[in-house]
Amino acid sequence: MVKFHKRIKELRDESGKSQALIAKELGMTPQALSYYINGREPNYRTLIAMAEYFKVSTDYLLGVSDCKRSKSDNKTKEVTVSPNTIEELGRALEVIECSRNTGATVQLCFAKRGREERKSSKD
Repeated sequence: MVKFHKRIKELRDESGKSQALIAKELGMTPQALSYYINGREPNYRTLIAMAEYFKVSTDYLLGVSDCKRSKSDNKTKEVTVSPNTIEELGRALEVIECSRNTGATVQLCFAKRGREERKSSKD
């Protein structure tokens, strides 16, 4: 769990909250939180509480994954799109899947509120 204390430290800094406030909201003393930030390993209950508090997966906290949220944490959102958009998304997914198989880099363009954003993906 070498990465655990580093991840907690990063999440604390990203939150913009004081260590004392985070500890209070987690239901522990500031000293206890300090122990975790400085290398103490948490028990399961504390690990889960911290993951829920920072809205990250336990795998992320433990350094097993670099993805902050697990795939099962993704919420389903309903979006209305035109048939043309569905067709374009289908083609884009085919390109992405093909790139995963070949190691190619994919560059996708997303039109958003009148401006283009470019996102590059290498899988």
